[in-house]
Amino acid sequence: MNFERLVNFSIQDALAENSQREAVESSYTNTNPAFIEIRKSRSVLLLQGPVGPMFVKLANWLEKKGTRVHRVIFNGGDAWDSRSIPKKKLTYFDMPMKSWPSTFERLCFSQSVNTVVLFGQTRPCHEPIIGLAKKMGLKVVVVEEGYFRPGFATFELGGVNGYSDTLERFTWKSLTKNSQDLKPNVSKFEFFKTCWHATMYYVFLCLQHGRFSKYEHHRETSFLKYTKYWLNSWKVKLQRSRPDRDLFESIRETKKGFFFVPLQVEGDSQLTHHSRFKCLSVFIELVIHNFAKHAQSEDLLLFRQHPMSRGGVGNEKSIHALASKLGIRQRVFCVWEGDNPSILDACQGVVTVNSTVGLQALKRGKPVKVLGQALYDLPGVSAQQKLEEFWAKPQKPDPEVTSHFLQQLKQLTQVPCSIYANANEPWPFLKAE
Repeated sequence: MNFERLVNFSIQDALAENSQREAVESSYTNTNPAFIEIRKSRSVLLLQGPVGPMFVKLANWLEKKGTRVHRVIFNGGDAWDSRSIPKKKLTYFDMPMKSWPSTFERLCFSQSVNTVVLFGQTRPCHEPIIGLAKKMGLKVVVVEEGYFRPGFATFELGGVNGYSDTLERFTWKSLTKNSQDLKPNVSKFEFFKTCWHATMYYVFLCLQHGRFSKYEHHRETSFLKYTKYWLNSWKVKLQRSRPDRDLFESIRETKKGFFFVPLQVEGDSQLTHHSRFKCLSVFIELVIHNFAKHAQSEDLLLFRQHPMSRGGVGNEKSIHALASKLGIRQRVFCVWEGDNPSILDACQGVVTVNSTVGLQALKRGKPVKVLGQALYDLPGVSAQQKLEEFWAKPQKPDPEVTSHFLQQLKQLTQVPCSIYANANEPWPFLKAE
């Protein structure tokens, strides 16, 4: 990627280079290309969204602008989240998934759709039709959790994470000399709201299973299992907050260098679709073995479980068992709770598959070694050396190159949005439009 070009060219210049792409209105100041396409669409088809009312808010905003909006309902949870949308604007798909692509084609033609919006590109109901939609000449906007968190959602054309080509196709340049950095839109008590929306979604998914008996979900659907999971999550949070904080403080007080390894959620697409690791344990084993063999004898290794994993079994026991087997138990630690900014400020490097924590580390000038496929795995940004070399002398990110990259990534892919906010909470970004 040519970062000099990122600085010197505007998004209008980049769009002009591709004759197949429409020009951006000169008065439009938000430069997220995906949202530009949504904004100027005549007819939008919404597929599955995140749990909660986010897609309903988007639909209401589009309709006020005069855009035609239609949504597909795949299960009872989708129906619950879309209950405020008139039934004539909903299509209930309750057939085998093999018939979904042909149904999608007919629906797009009948509704004169020119833009498709979906959340979660690898879901069974999304993955088969993304390529089909592109062949049909439709714009596909993929929405996902923000690369920058909290307070952002990712909106990209064609795909996110390992499927993203936004920074290759577009550049961003401030339309004014005093352009401000995008500010996050953070909802108060968002974790509790996420739990509520997820609970209601899965309650109605289970209650209406008979109506959508052919539906294939991308996660476990048992309401009882989810209830147990979330109760255990709160138990772990309460039990581990103080001990883990004390553990981190004791590591920091030793004045020894330590490397930080933020773990993904088991089954995350970053593992299954964008890495060579079949599961989280394979990644963990590689890191510990490599650390034991190549890291300096005084260095420490700190793992942190993903916050969304705390309701499960976790990897702490296996991490400690392997470290003991290799004779480095006193140098390897695992926490469930902790303040990532504080950990990043104190660590000497980060090893990850592809975590948003990597972006936080780069912003702080910390060396980051990526073992999966990440947008930020670039020369001058992440460490390009081998893992065994990283432990001894981790390559720091180039400040100028990294600053340009982070600016481009945020401006071109992010939308200030509290994804799991309640329906009555305004979305300031839409108001600004």
